[in-house]
Amino acid sequence: RNKGIKAALGKYIFFLDADDCIREDALEKYYRLMEEYNAQMCFIRFSDTSGDMTIGIKGEYPNCYSGKELMECFVKNNEDFLFACGVVYQRKFIIDNNIIFQGIRIGEGGLLVLQSMLLAKRVVVSSYAGYIYNINETSTSASPNALTDSANGQLMQILFMLNSLENDDTKDEIITFLDWYIKKHIGGIINLEKVDEKVLEAGNRKYNNFLVKLLRGDYFY
Repeated sequence: RNKGIKAALGKYIFFLDADDCIREDALEKYYRLMEEYNAQMCFIRFSDTSGDMTIGIKGEYPNCYSGKELMECFVKNNEDFLFACGVVYQRKFIIDNNIIFQGIRIGEGGLLVLQSMLLAKRVVVSSYAGYIYNINETSTSASPNALTDSANGQLMQILFMLNSLENDDTKDEIITFLDWYIKKHIGGIINLEKVDEKVLEAGNRKYNNFLVKLLRGDYFY
């Protein structure tokens, strides 16, 4: 995906997983919406072959938001929004801010979304469910190590947001996100048997005590 970002020549970038597909008119609809608002990101909606879907964004967000404003709305409405394939990106925005995928097995897409939302000034949400999402039993998310990989990916996202607190003037949205996200995923995190070395490196080891509290289930006490 990082190679694809570098090789891309168009104005916008869209990630389509190999086992998924999009409706014929989807990209045109997303393109027109982004052009209308000069948007740097456009969140999209998922459907399956029946036209229904249990994951992804459900609420209506008719305005143009900053990434942090929209993150606050998503958290308030308990939205499921951390999918790289659930967003169309302005290529210049991605390149200028050096936003890249990190080398983790599960959760790299959500990490890219978080990087982007903290920086984006103009973000829109399409009401059109043009992405047809398939559950593939042979995918990474269905592998025997999926629970471990997923929990490590969640820790990477938490550490990224913690690190962002040190470099961000507006901390309220990040703190709200962290509290919501940890409560949502603590069940998988406390059952993690081994923390990936990449997770420790991502936190520069200064958050080791915080990680210990999470893994012990002491975060809420």
